Amino acid sequence: MKNKFPFYIFYVASILIILFHSSAPSLAQPFTDITTNYREFPSIGSRIALWIVAQLHLNFAAFILGVPIFSAIVELIGICTKNPQYDRTAKEFIKLTLMALTTTAIFGALLTFFLISLYPGLFNYLTSIFSTTFWIYPLLFFGETASLYLYWYTWDKLSNRKLLHLFLGIILNIFGISIMFTANSWVSFMISPSGIDEQGILLNTWNAITNFTWMPLNIHRFIGNISFGGAIVAAYAGFKFMISRTDDERAHYDWMGYTGNIIAIMAFMILPFAGYWLTKEIYAFSEQLGVILMGGFLSWLWIIQALVIGILFLGTNCYFWIGMERIPGAERYKKYIKYLVLIVTLCFLIWATPHTLVATHEETHRMGGSHHPVVGVLGLMSAKNTAVNMMIMATFISFIIYRRGNKISTVNWSSRGSKIQKLIIFAACGVVIFYGVYGYFVEAITRVGFSIFQVSSVLLCIILVAVIDLFLFRNAKIIGRIRWGEIPSRSQYALLSIGVTYVWLMGLMGFARSAMRQHWHVYGILKDTSSHAYTPALGYTANLVSIITILFIAFILFIFWISSLGEKNKNNHEKTYTQKKPKGQNPKTVLLKGMLFSAALIGFLTLYSNKIPQIESRVPEDVVVLEQELTQEKIVRIGKDIFQGKGNCYVCHLEAGGRGPNLEDIGLTAETRETGISSKDYLMESLIQPMAYLVKGFEPIMPLANKPPVSLNHGELLAVVAYLQSLGGVVTITPTDIPVGAFAPVTAKEIILTRGNISAGKLVFEDKGCAVCHKIVAEEGAELAPNLFDIGDRADIEFIKESIIDPSAKTVEGYDLAMPEYEEELTIKEFNDLIAYLQSFKGKKLIK
Repeated sequence: MKNKFPFYIFYVASILIILFHSSAPSLAQPFTDITTNYREFPSIGSRIALWIVAQLHLNFAAFILGVPIFSAIVELIGICTKNPQYDRTAKEFIKLTLMALTTTAIFGALLTFFLISLYPGLFNYLTSIFSTTFWIYPLLFFGETASLYLYWYTWDKLSNRKLLHLFLGIILNIFGISIMFTANSWVSFMISPSGIDEQGILLNTWNAITNFTWMPLNIHRFIGNISFGGAIVAAYAGFKFMISRTDDERAHYDWMGYTGNIIAIMAFMILPFAGYWLTKEIYAFSEQLGVILMGGFLSWLWIIQALVIGILFLGTNCYFWIGMERIPGAERYKKYIKYLVLIVTLCFLIWATPHTLVATHEETHRMGGSHHPVVGVLGLMSAKNTAVNMMIMATFISFIIYRRGNKISTVNWSSRGSKIQKLIIFAACGVVIFYGVYGYFVEAITRVGFSIFQVSSVLLCIILVAVIDLFLFRNAKIIGRIRWGEIPSRSQYALLSIGVTYVWLMGLMGFARSAMRQHWHVYGILKDTSSHAYTPALGYTANLVSIITILFIAFILFIFWISSLGEKNKNNHEKTYTQKKPKGQNPKTVLLKGMLFSAALIGFLTLYSNKIPQIESRVPEDVVVLEQELTQEKIVRIGKDIFQGKGNCYVCHLEAGGRGPNLEDIGLTAETRETGISSKDYLMESLIQPMAYLVKGFEPIMPLANKPPVSLNHGELLAVVAYLQSLGGVVTITPTDIPVGAFAPVTAKEIILTRGNISAGKLVFEDKGCAVCHKIVAEEGAELAPNLFDIGDRADIEFIKESIIDPSAKTVEGYDLAMPEYEEELTIKEFNDLIAYLQSFKGKKLIK
């Protein structure tokens, strides 16, 4: 029978993806204002609108990228085993991918339109960096679309040339992976910008693409997409199993659910290792960024993640354990299940123990630090690495005993082979536990390296044991055939839980990637100055993630329903029931039960997320105080505000201890720590050169306080020093130490002219709207205000200074439009940078 599918979808998807990128304005133009260039989306606001569309697009992108990878793997297994079930499963899901392609393109186009209309400044900046990739991307999408249709429509025609057909599937996945790699360059650049100067101006496009987190993110998403594809396949099979009306259908979908679950969990077991690599590169790029990601107000996010991942591991293991009921001979392994349950549960509880608790100062003092006095020891990375590796080992063992349930090895080295497998497993577990315990007796920087030994031992164990098992049970004696289709229906809810939980987890991790940037569009380069720049609490996040999950499931169900219409018509004309009475449940009943089950699971995750401490990360406000009002007490108070706000110091340095040294008596310690160095100089150097006096036992994770993203000025640094001196010591900072204008806007009488930065001045010129009236290119002339293309030649510093502060003091004949005063609008730095920029115009070449 010919494959019939609405070919118009190809044209719709192609048109949408062309619109997706052709709508980008002047891709090669340099970026403009991003601090005030925002628009609001009606009712729900810009952030929520963009959040929903972006996450739905990401979910569908993972689906259409992950399922073809899954299908190619399944088709390859079918070719090797000559089992037609694999081919049937792969084909069935490629059909679903065709339907999902258009939905993905629609959300991709919406995402682009939302960025252009709601965040035009950010979009212009990204296009100025990645203009080349913005042309390549639609070409890759067109290639993926064409190869997908070619892969689908040649399925039957190339049934006798499966290797050639598999090659088409590989081509399809090459296009898909290239698309993912291209898009990841944009996302990873926002986390770890590279290939630009300090002002964010592009230096090298390739360096911008291959930034610190690009390749780790590629690998993490590649593995995640495979796992996600398998999870969706398994959930789909679970639903179809429960409504199947024939033994053949039940057997097919039982087998499909098993295969999807196997591929999902095999990929998922190595996903944490890719996550470790990604986190390592985040720390390598910026210790501050890594600390924000793993601690502080985000610390509870990883507790939620641990809960979600625990559900995934428990669901997978439960499916294996229940599935053993349809395997003759598997009862001999049931005695091990209780031990596996215990291991998985204990490891889950350890993994769910937070490292650094978000607590008030009073609670922190009662605990004696930021860790719980009893279970806090389990929150360290040594315990967590040990727990996750042991959980992976337990899941792998569940798979091994499931796989050999109905088999008896017949090779003459059977006993010796089993002993070697056990020895390898015990050795790997021993390595994991040894380094987990030993990690408590070494410095943190040494402890981090132990995870490599733990991960390597587990991966090596999985590979060796799996290979030995393949040879050990080749041509094995079969006790009885697996009774496909006779698995209890409750097992299918385990598959549903895996699919639903995975979608929810993707939403949570999408928030994590964004939240660690806090109030930065591009970390350390472009600030988010919109009304939505703050990072919401986890309860708010969970509510929105749950809404997105429900929307995604609804869209997926719609796609599944559309794809099943052809099957219904076929069944109406071809009565192929193999039994007299239908066995399947009513589809509407199954759908209702599945929806209730999914709603309960999503509701539980949402409720839990709303019950933990709710903390928002607000945008640090600039300190504003008049110099004549400064007192020593006020300086200390300002320093404390910076410490807990703009500086983000509280993330690591709690007064009773944390990831950084205990600062409870730092004022006293600073007076005596280094002979011949005053507490002021010691503390100041510790802020701007943290490696100078690194305390033994602590990792060098502190960023330079005077550099982005913290960027404290001299006055702010001195205020922080004063606050730290007040903690047990004598405050030596006085109002006369604070530079004039450090905490206040520019005033005409207090301006101190220093050498400004031309590139930064360009940003000020654009940000304050000067370019609206003033032209800076000779041939364009000027209409509203004097042309400034040669202002550096015809005016000195004092003239430019006075013109900015008091525009009415000296006017140019013929221009009547009143220029606003900027006396209270500019900081000292902005003022000096703007003057440097204007002085650079000598009537020659415009600085771009």
